Amino acid sequence: MNLQELQQQIINKNIDNLYVFTGEEIVVQKIYINKIAEIKNLEIQYIEEYKQIHNSLNVNDLFGTKKLYVILDDLDILKQESVWQTINPNENIIIFKYNNLDKRGKFYKHFENKVVEFNKLSEEILLKYIKKEIPLSDNNCNKLIEICDSNYNQLLLEIDKIKNFDDARFQDSYDQIFEVLDSLDAFHKEVTDITFEFINAIVIRDINRIAKLQKEWQRQNDSCLGILTLIYNNLKTILLIQSCKSNDICKTTGLQSNQVYYNKDKTGYYSIGELVRALRIIQKVESGIKRGTIDETIALDYILANII
Repeated sequence: MNLQELQQQIINKNIDNLYVFTGEEIVVQKIYINKIAEIKNLEIQYIEEYKQIHNSLNVNDLFGTKKLYVILDDLDILKQESVWQTINPNENIIIFKYNNLDKRGKFYKHFENKVVEFNKLSEEILLKYIKKEIPLSDNNCNKLIEICDSNYNQLLLEIDKIKNFDDARFQDSYDQIFEVLDSLDAFHKEVTDITFEFINAIVIRDINRIAKLQKEWQRQNDSCLGILTLIYNNLKTILLIQSCKSNDICKTTGLQSNQVYYNKDKTGYYSIGELVRALRIIQKVESGIKRGTIDETIALDYILANII
């Protein structure tokens, strides 16, 4: 099934009870999930594995409560061929959601007519979307699209960053704000696998791996400010999850469900106090680098020595 066919189903209000969503464009996926839930008047529930709901699907709910279940990256179901034939949403709707799905695999082939791919939007469409949010010049729009590698979700985050940059000197000129933020390397840049591995080692406090990966990272001569921002954002996410007492973490913290899902198992390696202190140290060092009072070449060593 292609995206146009899904759009037509929504227009006709003729919704299937099972889909498989895959692809990089998670914001657009969320828009469609919300629209399906709205049309069918269903509550959305994000879960990790199909087996969590398998038994309850076949039980008639006394109060008739039906849901739209979004199942996030369930790897087990990919191997359970015997279960595929028995999936019965029973007036609910099930959406299996994967960032990547092997088209050669049996699961993909079995559900091929239910698979909807959400690929990156074209530059022309993204440019229109940016201009709906902020009055940015075409040249800067194209720069922002390139910075974000045409990722709509990342674009929205960077647009929000521009909107919230409240330096009065710029008198609401979004192009001026964009240029200043860009000069400060404030926008997200794509990073290598080693960088992601390095940050993950810091998050889970794996000292031996940190030492090994830091040497590899330094050979790449990546921006120190860039990696400090990534470390800060990851530790902040962990702090929000770890300190949340509510059962509804997303609603309480404002984090997206995928952020909670992929970071929940990374909590507990630092205490709440250590995380707060680490964030303050990173902020102080970033500020010092930008003001020229801290040498960028020693910044990362200083931070790691203080937080690990």
